Amino acid sequence: MFHRLGPRGLLAALVAVLILVAACCATLVVVVAPRASAQVLGPGTPTIPGFSGYVLADNGELGIGRLPNGTYGVCTDTGGEFAWPADPTRTLITNPRTAYALGKYVEPARSDGRLAAALWWAVGADFGQNSHAERVLSHVAQLKAENPSVWSDVRQLHDRIVADAIANAAPPDGYRLSIKVREGVVERVGIKGGGDWIDGYPITLRITGPARFEAGDAKTWSGTTADRERSVRWTRTGNGNGRVVVKATVDQLPARDYERWWSGRGTQRVLAAANRVTATDVDAIGPGQETVPLQVVKAAQDGDRSGLVGVTIEVHADSPTGPVTGAHTFTDADLQASGVVATTFSPSPPGCRNDCLYDPGRSYYVVITGEPPGWTPVATEVLARLNDDASALVARLDDLRIFTPSLVTQISAQQSLVGDTIRDTVTASNTGGYAIPGHWALLGPVQPVAAPGEPFGCATVDWSGAAQVATGDFLIAGDGDYVVGEHLVTTPGCYTYVESADATPQTLAVAQTSPGIPAETTLTTHQPALATQVSATWVEVGATLTDTVAVSGTGGATVPGGWRLLG
Repeated sequence: MFHRLGPRGLLAALVAVLILVAACCATLVVVVAPRASAQVLGPGTPTIPGFSGYVLADNGELGIGRLPNGTYGVCTDTGGEFAWPADPTRTLITNPRTAYALGKYVEPARSDGRLAAALWWAVGADFGQNSHAERVLSHVAQLKAENPSVWSDVRQLHDRIVADAIANAAPPDGYRLSIKVREGVVERVGIKGGGDWIDGYPITLRITGPARFEAGDAKTWSGTTADRERSVRWTRTGNGNGRVVVKATVDQLPARDYERWWSGRGTQRVLAAANRVTATDVDAIGPGQETVPLQVVKAAQDGDRSGLVGVTIEVHADSPTGPVTGAHTFTDADLQASGVVATTFSPSPPGCRNDCLYDPGRSYYVVITGEPPGWTPVATEVLARLNDDASALVARLDDLRIFTPSLVTQISAQQSLVGDTIRDTVTASNTGGYAIPGHWALLGPVQPVAAPGEPFGCATVDWSGAAQVATGDFLIAGDGDYVVGEHLVTTPGCYTYVESADATPQTLAVAQTSPGIPAETTLTTHQPALATQVSATWVEVGATLTDTVAVSGTGGATVPGGWRLLG
């Protein structure tokens, strides 16, 4: 398996696609967003759930609506013969202009009926997404006839959306930063789409090496992209002779792709905005030979690490089969470490220390050979703390082993009295260190049973119909002892604790322990007390004596007694 660290030293991340659902009438945009108040304009009555836009007198709908999953968007099949989708499936389609318009304007259109109608018009007609473009234009003409003022507003917004998408949508290979680091200044700070500079997106610069920005947080500068190129000043620190590297990141850019949702023939096809994307760039100035530092990290608790021995992690330049610039093979010594398994750097050319950097103009790939079962590799780029000017490639192996926890329990006392407080100690093991929800219950009281020739006890009682006198939950936060189920017993009888643990993504469930286990069971009894008084302390021979016995602490039970006169 290999993971690519993309151009300019950036790791190409695996993107988890966000599934959105959408449906509407002429081109449906779908974006999951906070609640907003829809604005409905026009004389008609909308039929689309959550509709925002203009409804014609004949109930033609120009705008956006809400799908069953709460996502909003614009429909692409105008006409009453197309039903609103109930359970659509998703297809990802590349069309930068359509994706840009959907990603930027659908959210504000949820509370702006004029903008919603303009977006429906632009996506359906100008970007060619509606299956009946002539109906789109007919609806727009009818809007003009019904309400010239609203039509004028919608037309202006429509023209702005179209011009914005043409100028600023992502080029075929996506948005690209192209900063240039010169002495004392970072130039070309900003981002371009298909046309000119794009404004309104968050941008961050991070500087490493013996330097700091003149404004901002010394090592970090944050701002917003503008409709023109910007420059950011920096100054050297310390001896001022080291290599200075600047990494630029722009977040929340519209994707080149949009999502189309459709339930099949006779239903609306709905277009939805896909995930936002991030663009990055790195440039450097000053001396320094570029090699690739590599760190290997074990991300596991107490899993079976023996399978890692012999697994090799390599960094290849330019392609998965290109020159090896860094490598590490796991050994027994690595498995004895805790947390960081091993740290190694690529062979350094003469004069280059371990703080050498990536070559910003090359691509790097992480190749993991002999991948052990139950583990998965993850490659990522992080900032290493090596003289504050190294960017380390980390290959992490995550243990996917499913742990099988066990619970061993011990009651606080196997003999107790009415009025005592009892509790249970649960010893959890093989949890993998993960947090696991646990549950306890106290069953009882159950009538004790006396075997022939034996005193009353709890060893042979039937727990099948025992009531739960108390229950509760507790959190198992890794291996260890947990005291649970504290309870004041007020009735005599047999009591027993039972415990269980839920399953988690990393651990199997622990079934409820069996009731009546001796270590989990207590016999609670009353403690009777006798106070006696003889009828006379001195009598003559031939007189009659009696003894008065005052009994307490029986709890109302009938208790056999006996007496003896000694002398």
